Amino acid sequence: MKIPTMAMLTFLLLIASEAVAATDAWHRYMSTAVEASQRRDYTKAETLLSLAVKEADKSKNKVWTVITLNQLGLLYQDQDEYEKAALFFKRALALSEQALGPSHPQVAECLIHCAAISRTKGQKDQAAAFNRRAGLCLDRCAAIERSKGHKEEASKLELRAEELRRHQALLEKRAS
Repeated sequence: MKIPTMAMLTFLLLIASEAVAATDAWHRYMSTAVEASQRRDYTKAETLLSLAVKEADKSKNKVWTVITLNQLGLLYQDQDEYEKAALFFKRALALSEQALGPSHPQVAECLIHCAAISRTKGQKDQAAAFNRRAGLCLDRCAAIERSKGHKEEASKLELRAEELRRHQALLEKRAS
């Protein structure tokens, strides 16, 4: 059965307008949540981030969901609620690896958050393991960018990986 052109166009416009509305809502929730968090209005920030997660899930945009979960982790970390923060960081990591693969800068950021919260909780070996994985992820990302001819982006990723390794070495030196 062939759908008439006008009906198809109307259908596509409806889908597009819903996507734009979801985009606007997610961005509005995220920016307002960050502002609330900066004012230390954690209750409002948590509510807005929960709404942002729902918008991201509704839009099926996994990157938005990862970013929002990371922001929730940071919110709880700021409040010294490290167990809650760790849960959100690990959820973000699992989703980012599933949606983006092992060689994406967002995966490296999730690994870095997991390392930081593990270190804060006194789990030094786990933190070191997350940092090593983040460094390797950044190396893979840099290699991909370099293969595409994006030398500047590759250099930034390589520099970030090196900074991470130096930071980890410094932490290990202090611990011994």
